[in-house]
Parts: sequence; structure tokens; C-alpha cells
Amino acid sequence: MALTLVIASLSILGMVALLIWKPSIKVGPIKLSTFYWPPLLGALLLLIFQNGLSDAFVANLISDAPTNPVKLLTLFFSMSFLSLALDEAGLFSYLASKAIAYGKDQMSLFVLIYFVTGLLTVFTSNDIVVLTFTPFILSFCKRAKISPLPFLMEEFVAANTFSMALLIGNPTNIYLSESAGFGFFKYLEVLLLPTTLAAGVSFLMLFLLFRKSLSAPLEAHAEVEPLKDKVATIVGVVNLGICILLLSISSFIQVEMHLICFLFCAAEFLFLLFYCVSKDIKEEDHPYSLLINSVKRVPYALIPFLLSMFTIVDALSLSGVNAAVAGALANLPPIYGVGVASFLSCSLMNNIPMSVLFADLIPAVGGNYVANYYAAVIGSNLGALLTPLGALAGIMWMNMLDGKGCHISFARFTKCGLAISLISLLFALSGLQLSLLIFQ
Repeated sequence: MALTLVIASLSILGMVALLIWKPSIKVGPIKLSTFYWPPLLGALLLLIFQNGLSDAFVANLISDAPTNPVKLLTLFFSMSFLSLALDEAGLFSYLASKAIAYGKDQMSLFVLIYFVTGLLTVFTSNDIVVLTFTPFILSFCKRAKISPLPFLMEEFVAANTFSMALLIGNPTNIYLSESAGFGFFKYLEVLLLPTTLAAGVSFLMLFLLFRKSLSAPLEAHAEVEPLKDKVATIVGVVNLGICILLLSISSFIQVEMHLICFLFCAAEFLFLLFYCVSKDIKEEDHPYSLLINSVKRVPYALIPFLLSMFTIVDALSLSGVNAAVAGALANLPPIYGVGVASFLSCSLMNNIPMSVLFADLIPAVGGNYVANYYAAVIGSNLGALLTPLGALAGIMWMNMLDGKGCHISFARFTKCGLAISLISLLFALSGLQLSLLIFQ
């Protein structure tokens, strides 16, 4: 047990250290992520030294269970590609600039960005929405001579709060829901109220934090960014819309969600391929850029990262560590114990490894099995608001800001996120308790 615990702890600490100090490196023209290197090394060491772990690893890969990592990666990458294709077609840039253009003053702009970001996140991806909106916010605030901090923080908070609403809103939602066996509509039914409460409270907290700076007048107004490709946008929206519709009834039609997502991802890929072939070659743009850029932006680093975390969690389970932690969680108050523990774990070790760990722990905790899974889902989303380590989107977002000359320190982010995340967590878990009383 001791060796397993040491290797697992060093893997997580190494990942956190690289996320803070060196999340990526450049090798020639190629930019490589580094955050998954320590977990990958730790997993390899555990596979070598721990008896029975290699058998568990193979069993995971060939399992017919919904939590098979291959199925989860297929689902996640398929949904990512659908969202990225829409982003490359210019939909998110268009909507971001549209929302900013409608702002007549800072307060109306503040309201618009929060709810447009949140609404888009529900149906697409919190990572992509945040990374698309950020350049427009920075550019506009610079021209308008206003502080970008309120708008940057609110887009990040909105994206990681509204992401709780649908099962597909966050990879952690998918993993924990598949582990518990939640259906699409059951998930929505239970988490709609907690999401609504958390979104309302977080908006109020953001307003209280930034109300003084929002009183300054605007000195410029944004222009609407045109769609880059209307045909690709329409086809992409239809593809994504039908995919979400079929996901919502997947349990009724007896088709697994990862297969539905893969089908529409393949359809989108083939459409883009033939569409790019049919386009006239323009001097200023490569005819295949829409397809190539969408494929290049898929977060492939999640493959070794997720497989490594599965291996580490299996090692902890085989060595008895998980059982000991589950015993400690069993002594905490129902819902709130798992909710707070997952929230804090997420903020320290990232939401994906936290979700893999808690999916293994929760069955041994006892009490209301279903409620604890929902509480962990809430913790995995809102934990991203406490520290930038809570989600990979937070790390990418901070790096993007640094690259554009807008530095937000770790301490400043945590100071802003502390009150917002804690109060949102309290309301979300209370809303979950009420939802479970109503629907169970």
C-alpha cells in the first residue's frame, strides 16, 4: 500500500507542478502538453511493480461497461470535434461579437456575456466557449478602455457552472453519470435546479465583486464578426442538434451514447472533407483549413492522461487505499460530505482524476449511492472555480491570457473564485437535496 500511495501522490504532485510552471513545451513547430507526463510515468511504474494491476488495466479496456475508457474517450473526442468544427466555421466568434456589440453599457454587457456563455456551454463545450470568447473580450475591453477582469471571470464562472446542466456539458459529467448509470433525462431532471441556483448565486456574487468597476462608461462599441462559413455552420448546428436529441433518447432506442456521438462525428468529418474538396481554392486560405484545424485542435493529450489515471485509481483500489478513504467519507454528512470532498479534491488535483477516483470510492461510501454521485458531479464542475488547477480549461485559459499580455495570478484567481465557488457549492448541494426529494 505504501509504495502505491507514494507513487500515486508523486504523480499527482508532479502533474500539478507542471500545470503551474510548465504546462507545455515546444519541440520545433510542435507544442506538446506536459501535464500528463507524471501520471503516465507513475502508471507505468505501478504496472511494473504491482501484482494484478496489468490484468485490471486490460479488463478495463475490453470491458462492456459504460465506463470503459475507450468508450468515454470516443464520446468525448466526438463531441469535441463537433464543437470545434462549429468554432472553426466561425459560429462562436460570431455569437461572442454579437453579444458584445449589443452591450450599451458595462452592466448590460456583463449580463449578456454571462448568459450567452452559459447557454452555449450547455449545448457545446465549456473549454471551447471560454477559449473563443476570451480574445473578443480582451480586444473590446482594450479599445473601450475598461478592465477586462470582470468579463473574463464571469465567462469562466458561467462556463463551469452551466456545464452541470446537461450530461454532455463536461467530461466529468459523462464519466460519473456512466459510472452511476444515469440516463440523459434523469440527469437533467435532478441537476436542473442545482444548476439554476448555482448560476443565479454566482452571477449575484460576480456583480457584488465587480459592481464598482462596471459603473465606468464604455468608450467604444464592438462590431459583429461575420460567420467564416455559413454552409459549414448550418450543417454543424444540424449535426450537433440531432446528436444531442438522439443522446437524450439513447436509453429508449438502446444505442450507447459513444456510438451516437461517433456516428455524428464521422458524418461531420466526411461532410467537411467533401465540402473542402468542392470549395474553390482561395489564395488567402487553404481549402482544407476548416477540416485540418478542427482535427488539430482535438485535445489528444487526454488519451494518455485518462488511461494513466484509470491505472493509478485501479492501483489504489487494489492496495486498499480507496477503501480507507471511502470509510472516512462515510462518516461525513450525506451529499455535503462527498460534494465538499470532491470540490476540494478537484481544485487541488484537477477534475478528471478526481472523477475517476470518486467513481471508484462512492460505491464503498454507503448511504445514498445516487445522491453521492450527483454531489460528485457538482463538485467536479464548481471545483474548477476555486483554483485554476480545477480544470484543464482553467490552465489553457490562464496560458492564453498570459500570451496576450493579461496576467491573472494564481492568488488573484483564487481570491475571486473563493466566495463565488463556496456559496455556489452550498446552494447547488442544497438544490440537489431538494431535487432528490422531489424526483425520487
